[in-house]
Amino acid sequence: GQNACSLGITVFAVGFGEDADHDTLKQIACNESLYYNASDAGNITGIYQAIGDRINMIANYSSQVLTVSGGYRESILYPDSFIRFNFTPVVEPPSFGEIEFVMETDKFDSCSNNVDIPNKLRVTEAKVLSYSGPHWTSSLTVNSNNIFDINNFSSDYKEIGDPFVLQVPVNFLQNGTNLIELNTADDPINTTGCSKNNTMIYTASVKSYVSYSDVLARSDGCDWSIETEDSGFISVSVPSNYSGSKTCSYTSSSIDYDNEDSIDTTVYEILSNLDFDDNGKINVNIAEEDLTIDVLYVSEMPFLWGPAIFEVKVWN
Repeated sequence: GQNACSLGITVFAVGFGEDADHDTLKQIACNESLYYNASDAGNITGIYQAIGDRINMIANYSSQVLTVSGGYRESILYPDSFIRFNFTPVVEPPSFGEIEFVMETDKFDSCSNNVDIPNKLRVTEAKVLSYSGPHWTSSLTVNSNNIFDINNFSSDYKEIGDPFVLQVPVNFLQNGTNLIELNTADDPINTTGCSKNNTMIYTASVKSYVSYSDVLARSDGCDWSIETEDSGFISVSVPSNYSGSKTCSYTSSSIDYDNEDSIDTTVYEILSNLDFDDNGKINVNIAEEDLTIDVLYVSEMPFLWGPAIFEVKVWN
């Protein structure tokens, strides 16, 4: 026991009955205040309760408890039972022609951090993960909007537990730079700064289609070399049955395609949509996500330029 105490470990000891060696048990405990003498079975429960309360205070932690109150009655769940609720979403869910994916920011390096959301994205859900350690997450502010304040729930933090996931209403976020401020505390007076492991995870949608291209001279297609954000390269033929010798590229070192080919210009626009930060690397790995690039043709469009026919009529 004394070896543990010297290492900063708190040791409690309980002596039960008249035959207990109380002197030895006091030495096992880190100090005499951590020793409890249970003279009979009637007070052993109270002793364990007191020890539990002290452990909660030492550990600075209390689990969260859900309490349901109000008028309700017993019900029966049938195989076709369900719960229906109506609500108006803050943002529209992903629609046809949009790809939805999850992005995680880098670890926050301070209590105030800037998070950049690319202009091509439409955020549909967001949450901040707070790694508060032995402290409590005390407040979260997004773009000067107060999202969470633990003091609104209780001034005794150990009664309410520590939130780990904090939902962020997406209407408080914007494309571009967002200021995220996250803090911790032990009580309303003693603030403890913040963790260096916090992060934000958000779900976003991006357009996966482009409208009809201009009427161009060719619509042959190409063999594409495409670089992804995870530093991989994939090869894609568009259309899938393309058998020509033309090559195109969308990479960080080269973006090259036939701008007189309607298929090639359309593929370029799609890849540009999937390149959120315009660095020549797409953020959606087409191969890993089992996605394909397809082409919809509208044929027999009138040719819009030359050769022209001029007529000269002479009246006699």
